[in-house]
Amino acid sequence: MKRIFLISIPFLAVIALVIHTMGRFDEFTVWNCLPVVVAWIVMLAGLRRSRPILAAAIAYAVVSTGFTTFFQLAWLFDWDGTATGSSTSGIAFIFIPFWSVVFGSAAAYVVWVSASAIDRRKAQKREP
Repeated sequence: MKRIFLISIPFLAVIALVIHTMGRFDEFTVWNCLPVVVAWIVMLAGLRRSRPILAAAIAYAVVSTGFTTFFQLAWLFDWDGTATGSSTSGIAFIFIPFWSVVFGSAAAYVVWVSASAIDRRKAQKREP
C-alpha cells in the first residue's frame, strides 16, 4: 500500500499542475489530465508483471507524464511565447493529451522490445 502511495505522488503533482495551469476544472482539464491518469494506471498494472512489461510501463509513464508536464510548464511560464504567441495557441490543449499518449506508447513499445530481447539473450546464456 505504501508503495502505491509513493508511486502516486508524482502523478498527483502533475494533475495538480494541470489544474493550476488551466485555472479551472472543466472538460478540458479532465482531457488534459487523462494521459497522466492512464500513465498511473499503466504503471500500477506493470508493477507485478515481467521485467520487460515493467520497463515498458515505466517508459510509458515517464514519457507520457513528462510530455504533459513539459507542455503545462511551457504554458504556465510562457516559454518562447507558448501562451501568448498566437491567438490560436490554446488549441494545443486539445492535441497535447493525444500526443502524450502516442509518444508514451511509442516509448513503451521500443523499451518492451529491447527489454524482451535482453531477457531472451540472458535466458539463452543460462542454458547449457
